Amino acid sequence: MKTGADKGRKRDALIVCGVGAIFSLAVGALSHFFYEWSGGSTAAGIFFPVNESVWEHMKLVFFPFFVYFATALPLATTLNNRVFGAFSATFIAAGFIPAVFYTYTAFAGRAILAVDITVYCVGVLLGFAAAYAAFTRPRSSAALCAAGALGLVFIAACYFTLTAFAPDFFLFVDPRNGKFGLGAG
Repeated sequence: MKTGADKGRKRDALIVCGVGAIFSLAVGALSHFFYEWSGGSTAAGIFFPVNESVWEHMKLVFFPFFVYFATALPLATTLNNRVFGAFSATFIAAGFIPAVFYTYTAFAGRAILAVDITVYCVGVLLGFAAAYAAFTRPRSSAALCAAGALGLVFIAACYFTLTAFAPDFFLFVDPRNGKFGLGAG
């Protein structure tokens, strides 16, 4: 039988995830342009897409999620598994983008902007669905919380490092000019 606390937790999780999805969709869409608007600032390039590579487009998910969760979750004390939920959401949403992009372009033979936008939106919604599932489950171990925190730190470190020092790998290539990383824009 569900308790009042369970119902309250589900309501709170729905609010946190709904607001987070709206925030992330809006900020992520706008952040596509922040690097250009900054005049090509290296500091902006660490956080926002610097070119049209798939890797850089995954930042449209990561940094809005990171900012939102870092701000909202300390206040959302009724939710369980907050750190692991944030990691799950981020990992699933950011992973969904390249998986679906490369699958559909293999069949279509090219990128289609309307599909790309839809993939981004669905990825964000799937991420927040994963967060909701984590937030409403029974409290997990401290080890799972620590794993989520380490996962978020690792992902952030990858974005910082691999934007500045992009490897010669398909995920990082700007399809417009064949260049990689900060120098590709």
